[in-house]
Amino acid sequence: MGRGIAVREADEGRGYARTLWYAARKAPEADLPLATDVSCDVAIVGAGIVGLSAALHLAERGISCAVVEAGAVGSGASGRNTGFVVPALNASLGPDEIAARLGPERGARLVDLVAKAADTLFDLVRRHAIACDADQRGFIQAVPWARQLPGIAARADSWRRAGAAVELLDGAAAASRMGTPFYRGAIDYTRGGTIDPLAYARGLAARYVALGGKLFAHSPVAGLTRMPDGWMLKTASGGVAARRVLFATNALAGTLVPDLARSQIPVEVHQIATAPLLHSLRAKILPQGGCATDMRRDPVAFRLSADGRLLGGGMAAFAPGSDSRLPPFFMRRFARLFPDLGNPAVDFVWRGKVAVTRGLMPKLFAMGPGCHALIACNGRGNALGTALGAALAQALAADDFADFPLPPEPPAPMALHGLATLSPRLWLPWARLRDRIDNATNPHA
Repeated sequence: MGRGIAVREADEGRGYARTLWYAARKAPEADLPLATDVSCDVAIVGAGIVGLSAALHLAERGISCAVVEAGAVGSGASGRNTGFVVPALNASLGPDEIAARLGPERGARLVDLVAKAADTLFDLVRRHAIACDADQRGFIQAVPWARQLPGIAARADSWRRAGAAVELLDGAAAASRMGTPFYRGAIDYTRGGTIDPLAYARGLAARYVALGGKLFAHSPVAGLTRMPDGWMLKTASGGVAARRVLFATNALAGTLVPDLARSQIPVEVHQIATAPLLHSLRAKILPQGGCATDMRRDPVAFRLSADGRLLGGGMAAFAPGSDSRLPPFFMRRFARLFPDLGNPAVDFVWRGKVAVTRGLMPKLFAMGPGCHALIACNGRGNALGTALGAALAQALAADDFADFPLPPEPPAPMALHGLATLSPRLWLPWARLRDRIDNATNPHA
């Protein structure tokens, strides 16, 4: 592999500074760019949750590590998401489906990791005293139509048999738990919850650096070269020589390793956050805490922030003008769920990219001896990225991936990747039409 362009544009125009999370903290960014040549055992590209979890767990094992980030810590999806902590994969991927994809042994390892992923994150927060508004009071996945009830009952049973902490809620219990009568039932993954994701990423970085780890921000990687005893990463003003390299860039892979970028689809997701709600309204929305989404084709997702804002979001069919079009759209959806909501001001509007892979499964790509990339997002990056980062540290420290939950495989570039990147936006109008049809034919939904 030779020279290439930067892994990602620095901070994507610093768009992460528009998030609620950035406004809530506004911590000074003391991380300095790489300005010399350094060497280490493991070089990690990307200071998001996957990369920082791996780096912290490596540092705890005494493995020398350098993290190189094109922007600021957490400036990608890790600092722009809604802060859901979800101990599950996509709704279509239960334990049986995972075992069918990976085989019984690796499948069982991934199922166990996913089921415990939220505990892994919250235990890490407690162990390192990371101030990120961590709140472990559940993640709810609700169904608006009665025909979906057998499916969630089977899914809850399969996760329960796999050792996950889940509760199946009927319509009345879902209404009580969520604060809206809109849904026919739900699964409550009781070990899930919420965090301030940017504060969490910064907390991981701070603990990693406190253990002696090297972190270089604002340092886009421009070259990757195979060396006799490892790899060399080059930036504009320095380089990192390492025996092993981990790419943890997810949707912001750029063109340094083209096959990696073409093995995933970056999907732009938009978020909004209201002004703080009246306490009387806060008490009606998720009154027992946690976060929620539903199982529509175009799902509604929502939670309250620590200071009482309603936040959530979703995809946009077309990006131009979305910052003005989407807040009213999302607020109409929230108002349908919560008729007493009124019309609170929308204080924050932002966007970020998630990585979507074939089959919606996390992937471990092997791109050469000692060079790997983990694509773990698919909208589940906080808990899953933390847990897989910890497992990656164990594998990298031992230089052995035999027990890692995902099989190392070469990148699998998608045919007509440029057109494939448009597919989510082209699919969305159809999905919303089908949801409207289902609503019309199910009047109680």
